[in-house]
Amino acid sequence: MMRSFLSKLFYNSFKPLSKNFIEKVCTSNLEKFTLSRLTEDFNFEEFLAEIQKKKPKLDVRLFFKKNYKMHERVNAYMEELLDNGLTDSCPPLFEFGINENDRLFINRLKLKHLRNSYLREFKATILID
Repeated sequence: MMRSFLSKLFYNSFKPLSKNFIEKVCTSNLEKFTLSRLTEDFNFEEFLAEIQKKKPKLDVRLFFKKNYKMHERVNAYMEELLDNGLTDSCPPLFEFGINENDRLFINRLKLKHLRNSYLREFKATILID
């Protein structure tokens, strides 16, 4: 089976991702999807909800620009994922270009463990760095 990857798609806040683009990602044969340089105007909650509904096994990685305002939104999202535990969709990976507060750092570590559990159980291989 031929694997398909898309890495390092840079987000442009002046040209947000369209529903059509997200639909193409969901119908593709991608296994990993990485968005980089995300800004505070990126609605990651809505984006991830669409991915989880239409392509739950997709390994999504979101890399945010240096932005302290996103910490609370991402933290709240991660805490919800951690409270729900292992589900049928791959937990996303969040990265920031700044020093994180302790709560964010701890939640990111816990989420990485949850991702590892998901990948071991549902994909039978560990793809986490």
